[in-house]
Amino acid sequence: EFDHVFGTDATSANIFHHHGEFERWVRAVAQGHHGALLVLGETGSGKTHTMQGGVAAMDGLLPRSVRLLLGLWLSSKKFLTVGMIRSGCKQV
Repeated sequence: EFDHVFGTDATSANIFHHHGEFERWVRAVAQGHHGALLVLGETGSGKTHTMQGGVAAMDGLLPRSVRLLLGLWLSSKKFLTVGMIRSGCKQV
């Protein structure tokens, strides 16, 4: 069962702001919860572009998430500990 499936016309901004779900997920990670995001699709379907993006106006989910995390950290004035931020690609 999936929470949501986005169509081919969805942008990274659409996905990031969809009902605030992604932002809530990033905020939960900032509070210490574990999280994982799976992006599935055929070769050439735009998975990497969705995650990394292109030029600044078309940032992917990773740059948007990092900006939100850093903004949360800066506004909290708390000490930041990063265990691991990992991005990878596996070919099956």
